[in-house]
Amino acid sequence: DDRIERIVFSELIPEEGDWFVDLGCAHGRLTDIYRKRFKQCVLLDYSLKHLKFAVEKWGDAGNIFFIAADIYRLPFKPESIDAITMVRVLHHLEAPDVALREVSGILTNEGTLITNYRNRRDLRNMLRFALGLSHNRPFRLAHDDPSGENKLQAYTHPRFARNMLESAGFRIKRVRGTSFFGGKMLRLLSNPAGIEAPLSGLLGRFQLSPLIFVEAQLA
Repeated sequence: DDRIERIVFSELIPEEGDWFVDLGCAHGRLTDIYRKRFKQCVLLDYSLKHLKFAVEKWGDAGNIFFIAADIYRLPFKPESIDAITMVRVLHHLEAPDVALREVSGILTNEGTLITNYRNRRDLRNMLRFALGLSHNRPFRLAHDDPSGENKLQAYTHPRFARNMLESAGFRIKRVRGTSFFGGKMLRLLSNPAGIEAPLSGLLGRFQLSPLIFVEAQLA
């Protein structure tokens, strides 16, 4: 999953810019990619524990800053950031629509957002549901935890995700699908990332993979 996500992420983020913010950065898994393209980078996380790991790994880099903050109250001036990423973040949010509106307010004109979400309409989930092996209804237009336990492990229908982005002022430029060959399928393939990368555009178009990456731009 990490290898294919890095390939897709590298393709979707802008080639250059001034300010980049990684929201929900955790330990800074993708930092080595964007720090080479942007003059100044901010790693932001609500968890001090995660941010500490990021500081230990990237604290000596000259163009990186670290901020502990709430994603619903971002401490940046309006229209001050060129690009933002939220990777593996949306499914942890109770109110992703609120977070996306907050993000749109700090991006510059035509600024870029790269995010992803857990796809409720994943092909494997549809098959599992049809066989009675899953309670995660694939065609339910919602962003919620199918277990009903509110563990903030939400699944999102692609139409719901599109509506959220458009309501926040974004237009979707590119969509990619990843993790289609994850889990037990990995045992059958010698190079799953090499196989999945060329297919990510097709998987994104039909939105059948477990994770959907979106490159969106302010309209």
